[in-house]
Amino acid sequence: MSAEILSGVRWHSDSGHAWLEVPLDSCRGLAVSAYSYKDTSRGVAYLEEDCDAGAWVRHHGMTFAQFREAKVPSEVWYGECFVRNLPRFRGALS
Repeated sequence: MSAEILSGVRWHSDSGHAWLEVPLDSCRGLAVSAYSYKDTSRGVAYLEEDCDAGAWVRHHGMTFAQFREAKVPSEVWYGECFVRNLPRFRGALS
């Protein structure tokens, strides 16, 4: 597992859902659902927890155990998380 790929990665969650913030470029070649969001001005994607975040972990050659051991930081939002107001991710980056 590369520590470099986990640089800047963090969880964001509110009372209803969670998203893994990752560099947008790290999603190249990954099919991402419309339940994930992106902020192209910052170059980040927010991958929904149920499918897309796990697909990203596997896409980068990590096991879930390795990912858990990395102790990715998290932020809990009381009320609605800002992620919900971003544009939805559509399809894969080329």
